[in-house]
Amino acid sequence: MGQRNLQVRLLGEQDVDAYLAHLMRHEAESGTDGELPYGPYGRQGWPPQAELRERTLLRWQTPLDGLGWRRAWGLWHGAAVVGSVHLAGGELETCLHRAVLGVGLERAYRGAGQGRRLMEAAIAWAEDEPRLDWIDLGVFEGNDRALALYLQLGFVERGRAVDQFRVDGVHITDIQMSLAVGARGTIRPD
Repeated sequence: MGQRNLQVRLLGEQDVDAYLAHLMRHEAESGTDGELPYGPYGRQGWPPQAELRERTLLRWQTPLDGLGWRRAWGLWHGAAVVGSVHLAGGELETCLHRAVLGVGLERAYRGAGQGRRLMEAAIAWAEDEPRLDWIDLGVFEGNDRALALYLQLGFVERGRAVDQFRVDGVHITDIQMSLAVGARGTIRPD
């Protein structure tokens, strides 16, 4: 599959249906063909499509000083989103200087540097956002490829939560990582 002409860009309201279609395809791959589940939701964890669409739009429209804001970037192959990364603000005002990152690529698009492109887009945006000082993420133990990428991008391991999730019968240890983007060099994530 030719991946040279794939575009990464910040998603807007007009992109919500393509984004949600990607999330559903990605989730359908989760935990199949001997791979770990991709997220903590399990087969029963997604809300109805209309509710997910409404929630996504609300989060995308929330200003960065508002609780629960979210910004997402899509990896486009033609008219389809085939990968995405998002940054999400917290549910408490006292943690709005941090964003939580989530990333996912459909299986056919892995191994060609597309995950790095998505991550770099979100990191660059966060570095230019004066409200943000940290990006946090969790990666499942055993996802060695993702862990290696995050380390290469400068994320530092903060700890491990053993048996953090039980997804469709699989016990998962979550590795928490952080990247300083605002006060880089003056505050260490330890």
